Amino acid sequence: MKTYELLGGGVSDLKPMPKSHIAIMPNQGHVSLMMQTKTIVTYLQDFLK
Repeated sequence: MKTYELLGGGVSDLKPMPKSHIAIMPNQGHVSLMMQTKTIVTYLQDFLK
């Protein structure tokens, strides 16, 4: 989360911020969606609630 903030995340130009979440999954590649489906679905379900 600290890296996200240092890179400019969470900063608004006086506009309302959307409800958003960040999920960092270390050591993942381009096929993580296929390899880590259960973990990603858990994050998505929590976000969509």
